[in-house]
Amino acid sequence: MSASSRILLVTPNRLVGIGLKKLLLEYFSPLDVSIVADLGDVPELRSFDVAFLSSDSYVLYRDRFAAISTTPVILTEGAGVSESREVPLTVNVTGTESEIVEQVQRGLSAHRPGRGHSKAEHLSAREVGVLRLVARGYLNKQIADKLSISLHTVISHRKNITRKLGIKTVSGLTIYALLNGLVSSKDVG
Repeated sequence: MSASSRILLVTPNRLVGIGLKKLLLEYFSPLDVSIVADLGDVPELRSFDVAFLSSDSYVLYRDRFAAISTTPVILTEGAGVSESREVPLTVNVTGTESEIVEQVQRGLSAHRPGRGHSKAEHLSAREVGVLRLVARGYLNKQIADKLSISLHTVISHRKNITRKLGIKTVSGLTIYALLNGLVSSKDVG
């Protein structure tokens, strides 16, 4: 990160914000780090280089990120750094200090600006259908029944989706589907 990097931490949990700010300043200084409780409180998001925020906040405000170069970093409780450049970087805030620092460092150095979510275009129509059902919580057998295809075909589609997107977990696929408008937050439950 450059000396002029501006970081925004968006969390209603003040303790998480202060802790993450301390780690960022300790390991990635010099930085200018600001903490807010809600992304709606930030009129000029484009003035920040990176914004750390919850997946709920990102889904709610993802349109604001589409036209600017600010990199979103999703704060999670369990998932690690995304292996796909099409899904925003994720950092597990419940990890150890060294794990969090490693995830932030590895992810930010590998993450490129220009987060067009075009990989969904590389999925076949059937793969998109399977992905939507996975994101909605359907099991392989239920997907097979719903789409009138064999269980083996569902498994093949899921392997192809994982390979094409570089996302291995159901939660990662769900976030991808949410962020790309394949399902709504009401569909996921």
